[in-house]
Amino acid sequence: MEARDELREVGVGERAPRVLELDHTFRPGAMLSPLSGSSLSHQVFFNADLLPEIFHHLSPYPEGLDNILTEGHASDNEGQADLKCTLAACARVSRAFSDVALDALWRTLNGLWPLWCIMPDEDALSTVQVPEDESTAEAGSPSWHWFRFRRYAFRVRELRCKMEPFVPSMRPDNTADLLIPLLSGAPLLPRLEHLDARFEVPDWLPLLSILLSPSLRSIRLSLEYSRWGASQLRTTLIHSLLRLMTYPDDRKHERRLIPWPREFHGPSLEHLLAQDAFHDLHTIDTLVHGRPIDLDRPTVEVLSRMPSLKTLFVALALGVPPACHDGFVALETLHVSATPADIAHLFAGCRFPRLRALALRSPSAHLPTALAAVPRSVTALALELRDSWEPVRLAELLAPLLARVALTSFTLDLARRQWVSVTDGDLDAVAGAWPALVRLEITLDGKRSAVKGAPPADAGVACPTVGGAVQFASRCPALRALHLPMLRKV
Repeated sequence: MEARDELREVGVGERAPRVLELDHTFRPGAMLSPLSGSSLSHQVFFNADLLPEIFHHLSPYPEGLDNILTEGHASDNEGQADLKCTLAACARVSRAFSDVALDALWRTLNGLWPLWCIMPDEDALSTVQVPEDESTAEAGSPSWHWFRFRRYAFRVRELRCKMEPFVPSMRPDNTADLLIPLLSGAPLLPRLEHLDARFEVPDWLPLLSILLSPSLRSIRLSLEYSRWGASQLRTTLIHSLLRLMTYPDDRKHERRLIPWPREFHGPSLEHLLAQDAFHDLHTIDTLVHGRPIDLDRPTVEVLSRMPSLKTLFVALALGVPPACHDGFVALETLHVSATPADIAHLFAGCRFPRLRALALRSPSAHLPTALAAVPRSVTALALELRDSWEPVRLAELLAPLLARVALTSFTLDLARRQWVSVTDGDLDAVAGAWPALVRLEITLDGKRSAVKGAPPADAGVACPTVGGAVQFASRCPALRALHLPMLRKV
């Protein structure tokens, strides 16, 4: 029984005269204040309530996976290494500190190497006997080391892993086959919430089957184009995995009907097919790490039936509108890389009733036609154009949008040598259509830098004036960010 429950039974917890409020931002020297009417992130009753907050701020990756720039131990800077040492030292202080400090230390892993270091080697794995009670395992035996590994694996919530051609002491061709019988149907990391997996070679695919966990909330998946090439295995596997994640518990038996590639079979596939439904999965990203895989119409239609899906990053090759008019009921953020025709097909087949943020990467030719079908619920739009050196005219690009949506954020990203034509009249039209605009940015290769030099005289490129920019800012009182690559004085 927890200490707090014990105190409630004797009448302490409910009648505590003073409760402490813990500011989630936590600054050194910040004071703990008595409970007030403000909303609280935590209520601190005992040391057990305070320790997780303290150790969270000792985490080497306080922002989770997004705070990790590259894979591998080499990406840890000196400060991160010191924080890991500090947490490891805290875990040795007392039993009260140990579990909380280890949770913070193992919560986010930048690679599988820490787990491999404590996993029994392949020879030992083949001799592990999993008893019903961990206490029956003899200290130092392969079974004892296996249970020790499982205790640490249970703490991992976020993982970024890069499956390279060779990992010392691990052979991808049989490591997963040895682990699957020991897992008894459970995932390798049973509490994993965020997975960023990058497979450089197909040899490591069996490991993916035991990394995928029903507890996942977000997944980023990449099969490196440089090593896989344009093989059918690469495409078929992504489509099959995405379909697998959409089946609810009462339709798990239909997973066998998915056209799995023949290279992905045997114990690995059986283990994956037996997993529970992915009820909590809200983010899927297949655009990271190199060349994306184009999703076909059937895969998009299956994804549209996921009630939990809120964020989706995909490349598309549809050909015709998908039949998912009532799908994507919870989707709020969508990033798409596709041709203008496929973007138009997507919006023709799907309503996206809750879509708020939309990012499109597409050739600029015929894009205005596709933008005419953007869902009216969108309030933030980002466009990335990379196809030609022809000048982009803001008035023509935004004409289908000005009367259709009420944006608060608009970003246009161009190739560095691509010119954009913006007039004071264009800014005036934008301000009139979107007076609540908070951000308007036109960037070059994703950078907020000014264009050097002037466009060719025959390019027909117009630049807004300083006065026009000032007038635009005055008509958009909520404006917080304005970036234009070129301005002229008069």
